[in-house]
Amino acid sequence: GLVAAAVGTGLAGLFALAPEFEKHLSGDAKTICMLAAVYGLFGRIDETERLFRVALAAKDEHEIREGLADCLMRQGRPEEAEPYLEHIVREGIPDRVDALYQLAQGYQIKGDHEKALALFDQCETVNPLILKDATFQRLRDTSAKHLGTHTAVKPSEVERKARSAQARRRFAKVAPVVVALAALAYLAVAWIQAAHREVHLANG
Repeated sequence: GLVAAAVGTGLAGLFALAPEFEKHLSGDAKTICMLAAVYGLFGRIDETERLFRVALAAKDEHEIREGLADCLMRQGRPEEAEPYLEHIVREGIPDRVDALYQLAQGYQIKGDHEKALALFDQCETVNPLILKDATFQRLRDTSAKHLGTHTAVKPSEVERKARSAQARRRFAKVAPVVVALAALAYLAVAWIQAAHREVHLANG
């Protein structure tokens, strides 16, 4: 199959053979999805999207819809990806909540915080356990803060700032202890040195 072709001809050969695979196996959604994934691994996103659409035309399945949605989100097109994830909300599939979570972040990046908050709410409805995720809470709070604006938010930057703040808080808690220990250590060393120092009396 595709693996054998890749081993036998190399990537260049595989990409050269890809149109033939597609031509003869256009009705085989699984194989077309595998080919789309290979293109995706090497950054050929336009081909990835096109092949997922071919696969979806051959067989309308949740996995293919989610693959196409992921491809669209990677291109910064969350509004086009959203319809392909409706089944997650409609059927309440908790183990697919990550796709909705990613979509919400896609809207944050676009500065559409109303849509982002709506999707965060859907995430909670589909899988309430997501509320235990501190990052989820931070991102939702960030969109709530920016609601009514079109301020673009980078989720990775929100998380980076949160980690920096946590590190500062930990240091603030530890610093007084470190200072106290250092003072005790100094006093102990001073006492030991004083106890072992020879004292010479000079008779005047």
